[in-house]
Amino acid sequence: MRTLVALAIGVLLPAAQAWSQAAVDHATISGAAAGGAAAAGAIGNSLNPAVTRSLDKALGGSAPPPAPAPVPRVALPPAAATRPPSAAVEVVSFERTMEAAVARGDVAYVDSISAPDLTFTHGDGWTTGGEPLQVEDRAAFLKRVEDKVHAVRDLDSVKVEMHGDIAITYGHYVARYTTGAPEKMWFSVWFERVYAKRGGRWQFVSHRTVHGPTYGPDRLSINGK
Repeated sequence: MRTLVALAIGVLLPAAQAWSQAAVDHATISGAAAGGAAAAGAIGNSLNPAVTRSLDKALGGSAPPPAPAPVPRVALPPAAATRPPSAAVEVVSFERTMEAAVARGDVAYVDSISAPDLTFTHGDGWTTGGEPLQVEDRAAFLKRVEDKVHAVRDLDSVKVEMHGDIAITYGHYVARYTTGAPEKMWFSVWFERVYAKRGGRWQFVSHRTVHGPTYGPDRLSINGK
């Protein structure tokens, strides 16, 4: 009998010890897995989504999704329409308005923007040491406007050089007489002009022809000359 009891103890005791160790190992592994899932949740926000999903699957947990990246704010430039025009743009606009007034015979407007010391030099003879065709003062220039000598005065190729309240323009205009010889009805002129801002307004001070006039029977004949 004693032999049978001893034999039973020898068989059952090791089995019980093995079962107890297995239970301890299972508890340890389960705790580690739970701790790992918690750790994955803690660091999930610092990883990209692909890495987070892989870690979550491996540890059997559920990590929260990463926080969205902040949207950068872009400062938009002010609308171009709110910016005041530059002085050069003002001068070009002023010059075009003046030429249109000359062509339609608007003496009142041209008088209001003409400087008291205005001079208008016709012809390029002076550029080579000779005499100009004619030099008009303010009164003579306004008389030409009043008589509507020109039906067309179109500007092009105008450049502006600014010196504070003084503006120098270089450019070209094409004009047509209202009456005259048919072969000289049209002419073109390259010029240099001076404008001054006085009392907050631009005034026409000086015109000098630097090339021309070049005559022709029509606009096409003097194009680019």
